[in-house]
Amino acid sequence: MNISIVIPLYNDEKNYKLFFDFNYYLIKSINEKNEIILVDDTRNETFIYEIKKKYENVIIVRHKENKGFSISINDGVKKASNEIVFLLNSDIKLTEEAIVNSIVHFDDENIFAVSFKSVFTNGKIREGAKRLSWKTGLPFILHSERDFPPKNSEGKIPSLYPVGGHCAIRKSMFTKLNGMDYKTFHPFYWEDTDLGVNASKMGWETIYEPSAIVYHPPENSSIKDNFKKNAISKIKFRNRVFFALKNYNSPYRKIMIRVGLTTRFIEKLFGFNNIKDSYKNTIELIKDYKDLIDTK
Repeated sequence: MNISIVIPLYNDEKNYKLFFDFNYYLIKSINEKNEIILVDDTRNETFIYEIKKKYENVIIVRHKENKGFSISINDGVKKASNEIVFLLNSDIKLTEEAIVNSIVHFDDENIFAVSFKSVFTNGKIREGAKRLSWKTGLPFILHSERDFPPKNSEGKIPSLYPVGGHCAIRKSMFTKLNGMDYKTFHPFYWEDTDLGVNASKMGWETIYEPSAIVYHPPENSSIKDNFKKNAISKIKFRNRVFFALKNYNSPYRKIMIRVGLTTRFIEKLFGFNNIKDSYKNTIELIKDYKDLIDTK
């Protein structure tokens, strides 16, 4: 089976140099016809020139401006010529086991995606199967080993969604879902969660394969390298709320989401250190929360 690998790049020269050479030759050694697609969301001319020079058969999709993770993934998958597409962050080290042990699951025509086991280079597990929990009215993702869901009747471990940075998906199903929702979840976070939920609504399965291992350096993060901590926290929380409001709209859940927002508001309000900060941040919070409720 031929596969395509989609790797989005955003100011990722450091991460690219870590593992791309290894990943490239591993992918080609398994099957020379395997396809590698880089989505350039950076506009680094020198960087792209070096890639083209060294890896002549790598397909490069270029953006004229930064469009974010979701659009990069969508554009990469559109370019793929194979039905099974691997989504891989630039700071992930692939293994032969991840490729071989995930591909076999697609013999089942109802499998939408296979999520991999992400392990830090020190051996500690980073991410695995995903479950959804609701803490104080808002969604929360569980992914530690103790929280993994039990195997289903077919002996497979279900996962709420495929992790966008290390998974394999079926292109035809991904296309029917219109890919990742880049409008709601720009520029990053919760877009892959939303994708998995949309697939499950179609009756398709996402599973976790623990023997499909990939490695991630503990200190590496493209997002943390390019965005301030406060901005990341705000985007993550905003998209968490958008995910809840988009996918869970029963009267009960709507009430609980607003309870969760109120709880968060109170926690933030009384966590400020002085009156000046309290006033400033209270105004910001009121605006943020009003926009969240009014627009959804």
